[in-house]
Amino acid sequence: MFTYPGVYVEELPGGARPIAGVATSDAAFVDWFARGPTNVATRVTSWPDFERTFGGLDASSTSSWHIRQFFLNGGGRAWIVRIGFGSLTAAAEQPLAVTALGSGAQGNEIRFAVLHDNSVGGTTFELLVRRYVAGVSVDEQRHSGLSINSADPNYADTVVNTGNAPSTMVRVQTTNGVRPARINATNSNNEANGNPTEAEMTPLTGGADPIGAAALNLQNAGAPALALTAASPGSWGRRLHAAVAHDSAANGTTYDLILREYDGNRLVAGEAYSGLSTVQGDPRFAAAIINRDSQFVTATQVDGVRPDAQVTPAAVGVLAQADMTPFTGGGDGALPGTDAWSNRAQAAFTDVNDATLGLEALNRIEPEVFNILCLPAVAELPQTTAAAIYADAYGLCRERRAVLLADIAEDGDRRDRVIGWLTDRNLTNLENAAVFFPRVEVANPLTGGTLRISSSGTVAGIMARIDGSRGVWKASAGVEAGLRGGTPTSSLTDLQNGELNVRGINVIRSLPVYGSVVWGARTLAGADAAASEWKYLPIRRLALFLEESLRQGLTWVVFEPNDEPLWGQIRLNVESFMQGLFQRGAFAGTSPRQAYYVLCDRSNNPQGDVNLGIVNIEIGFAPLRPAEFVVLKLRQIAGQP
Repeated sequence: MFTYPGVYVEELPGGARPIAGVATSDAAFVDWFARGPTNVATRVTSWPDFERTFGGLDASSTSSWHIRQFFLNGGGRAWIVRIGFGSLTAAAEQPLAVTALGSGAQGNEIRFAVLHDNSVGGTTFELLVRRYVAGVSVDEQRHSGLSINSADPNYADTVVNTGNAPSTMVRVQTTNGVRPARINATNSNNEANGNPTEAEMTPLTGGADPIGAAALNLQNAGAPALALTAASPGSWGRRLHAAVAHDSAANGTTYDLILREYDGNRLVAGEAYSGLSTVQGDPRFAAAIINRDSQFVTATQVDGVRPDAQVTPAAVGVLAQADMTPFTGGGDGALPGTDAWSNRAQAAFTDVNDATLGLEALNRIEPEVFNILCLPAVAELPQTTAAAIYADAYGLCRERRAVLLADIAEDGDRRDRVIGWLTDRNLTNLENAAVFFPRVEVANPLTGGTLRISSSGTVAGIMARIDGSRGVWKASAGVEAGLRGGTPTSSLTDLQNGELNVRGINVIRSLPVYGSVVWGARTLAGADAAASEWKYLPIRRLALFLEESLRQGLTWVVFEPNDEPLWGQIRLNVESFMQGLFQRGAFAGTSPRQAYYVLCDRSNNPQGDVNLGIVNIEIGFAPLRPAEFVVLKLRQIAGQP
């Protein structure tokens, strides 16, 4: 309101809403790890950060080596999803399906044999079941006269599972009317051997102990006082030890707690808490302090009950491992490389019916993004399982505007096998995916030797390094894309490189002077015969970066009045964003007109779309294609000027 003569200043909205570019090289790894949160995407920003949270290098964790390579080669941020399996029951499939009674790895100790005379048309058999420990039979059960006919009172399923003397080791399921094959062992009468050896019997496989957290319950004169549980599931928790220190005075309400992690007899890390209170509501209440600060455990303090002391406060300075109480329990579930892992891997990685498992965890990080997905362990799985997981992973990458870096297992790490290996897993003609050949040899600090791993973690780190120095539009290949901490497992000539390059397979080369470098920048849709517009990986990644940045940056448009003022604001904001990228060298062309355009006006927003609440925005850009083939032309000139 104007009330006096003078100059009035008013601020008017300019309509500028800056669009911020999203990350371009945040990598995601999904795998088994020794420790850490399960089935939740956890962000780590350095190798020490990963070591603290997920335990560092582990022989059973393929991805742990890749994550080390990722950070070593320039990676800055990674999303880690730890998967694990609960208890599994060992089993064997035949016309007679045999399953261990009870779950857990102990089921793998059971073997069975089918005994009969092998006569044509026979309908009965004997089932022998034994449990072996270290090659010694510790339990044996025989069920004779079993029938394969479901109407028979001696039907195998009835006798073994629910009969008067059912098996205490297994449950069975027969195929009605089909007699299972006998064991191969025979005696001199050419009949089934009634006393087969361990090797002649069929083992049950696939059993695994449950994944769980180790724990320790500290007592007060035999009554519960302080319950400690390892911060994450896994057998790693059994490395934890605890000790309570106080003066043992009657009616005392405070104490000190010492927590340590030992690797064998070697002290790895420790925590100490002084002046913890047993009184709920006290600022130093034990459970509140421990649960807030500890990287090792979670705690439950019984109100008003102080745990018994193992040492006095004066002795804490010389506290030895033997003076502390170890945690017990805790299990890893099925480990990579076991039948149980292979049998359950697809469900653990991609069970879309359970939004808490595997890849689904990456859908819960918004508004954060991941740009590169690495699944090194999948390459080691059976062909059909790997193909199914890759299919779901690629679908996730398309949905989340990310790139899948496929890996090659040891059996595909040959120039004459790699194309067939990828084809068998349906890793062909994929514009949001890339593969790099051969595998990489890296140092193995656990053994002092070397280890051959696939390439995705190393390449993801190089992508992050070049994105940071040059931009996502620069191919993560060439003399700048040198490998740190690794060398290719085989050396290729130019002609051998060319055979793979035209099929969309990127090669890692060892070049004179420059050393080991990434020497390819194509997507899996980059075969020459495919003639895809997304042939080159930097162009595809730039497009994905633009899509996600604009998707997030234009959220404010929703529910705004859909007319010329809005369209003008959209053009202003998007053109400002594109101009900034043009000035940084992201597009081809010498002028903005040649480099990009933004269309959002009446010409592409007809009244019909406006009535439906639709705003159409069209953005075009001129990509910078990598100089993949450099042609030198030399010509002699006759005479001097």
